Amino acid sequence: MDRRQVFAIANYFGDWMFMSVFILCVAWMFQITVASGQNENLGPELFRRTVPTNDPAEHDLSLAVYGPNAAQNTLEAACEQAANESKAVFIKSGHPECGWCRVFDRYHSSPEVQRILGKYYIIVAIDIKYMPDGKSIFSQYSQPGSPSWVIISPQKQVIVDSYAPGGNVGYPGSPEESAYYTAALKKATPSITEEELHTLSQLVQKPWITWKKEHQAHN
Repeated sequence: MDRRQVFAIANYFGDWMFMSVFILCVAWMFQITVASGQNENLGPELFRRTVPTNDPAEHDLSLAVYGPNAAQNTLEAACEQAANESKAVFIKSGHPECGWCRVFDRYHSSPEVQRILGKYYIIVAIDIKYMPDGKSIFSQYSQPGSPSWVIISPQKQVIVDSYAPGGNVGYPGSPEESAYYTAALKKATPSITEEELHTLSQLVQKPWITWKKEHQAHN
């Protein structure tokens, strides 16, 4: 094999590798674009890790995943849906690294909880860490927390939030907190039944009871 043949083979493989890398880059960019569209309105299952925690380009990644107006767009869509379905809007704030935010997610994702709350509420999660406008949008209605929540009308009038006289209820796991939570639900949607509120109270307390038992066992 002479030198020209060697160069021809090298050029051939060089071009092939370049095209492979180019195709992989295009596929990666397309994946991010699709993810951005899917994550604009994530509903109740928002608080999962979407970008690295200590990445120096965290802000740029947030924009790639969510878009600059993700929280605003999510809330507008929720209010429009709530108006069409004669429901209230339950907005929760938090972020993926918050353990109780993820517990709240699992609670709202429970089929039994969805069966009850789905009749009265559109559930919205606002990521106050990674959504570029998350904190500013949630602050228009209540104080952001990890988690905190607020119930508004489809016309964006605040009905009640998670801030009881003693402070932020956040995840309403204890008996006192769940009592405040169910009273807030009753205030926002009077048609919810006592039986439904009792079921929700039991379900929302289960993770807290488990955590308390494990905490006591380690002390």
